[in-house]
Amino acid sequence: FQAEDGIRDFCLSRGLGDVYKRQISNTQGTNPVASMVVFSNCEPDKSKYRKFKINCKGPNDYEMMKEAIQRRLKRIDQEGWEKPDLILIDGGKGHLNKISSLVPKNINVASIAKPLKKENIDKIYLPNQKNSVEFNKDIEPLNILINLRNEAHRFAITFHKSRRSKEMLGQLKT
Repeated sequence: FQAEDGIRDFCLSRGLGDVYKRQISNTQGTNPVASMVVFSNCEPDKSKYRKFKINCKGPNDYEMMKEAIQRRLKRIDQEGWEKPDLILIDGGKGHLNKISSLVPKNINVASIAKPLKKENIDKIYLPNQKNSVEFNKDIEPLNILINLRNEAHRFAITFHKSRRSKEMLGQLKT
């Protein structure tokens, strides 16, 4: 995106196209997983949802996110793994700075961060921009991205709980 208007224009004019959201879930670095949820034209496309077991050891959110993104991008030309219009990652500018260098220039990337206590609106960050995107009163695109984030959280947490339960029952091979 060349300007802050880019993400609003993208959301509105493209109906979000195919947007991939990554989410990491772990408990102090144990049983780490990543989820990938896909929204096509602003709607969940559950046939494209994917789960990844993360191999990174220890509670390192940046490395876990890096592994998940790299594994997804390696498959970009395979059937069912088409190039996304946007990759949305969880976190603020720090996460975006670590991940955006991994993503090819022909794929848009942004991050979403929950508001601080004194704020009341989520923040969307774009690479090479100091401030978050200002949505002002046009919050429909932001709500779509928030729904995408919430769905990715749900999907990742469900997968993580399943893995954790299996390990507790001794059914998971490590």
